[in-house]
Amino acid sequence: MRNPARGRNGGGKGAPGAVSLRSGRPIRPKGRQTVPPRDAIRLELPGGGGFGDPHARDPHRVLDDVRDGMITAEEAHRDYGVVIDAHGQLDVPATERLRSE
Repeated sequence: MRNPARGRNGGGKGAPGAVSLRSGRPIRPKGRQTVPPRDAIRLELPGGGGFGDPHARDPHRVLDDVRDGMITAEEAHRDYGVVIDAHGQLDVPATERLRSE
């Protein structure tokens, strides 16, 4: 739960997992647990590590990921070097400049 999957060939690490109650109270990931009435166990499953240099990903595919709600425009900029303008469109010249830095 504390050690996310490692990326390969330049890919970033995955997200760590977490176990808690819907109320927000933490819960141990192993062993017998007591769940209070009207509460529930919440599992945040870990994500896999990335594969390959994120800056090599086609910017149009990154834009698709943003439009599909997989990542935010800020994450596209930070992690993939892709600039998406205020209208949700790919800014190709700005992306090329960012990736060349």
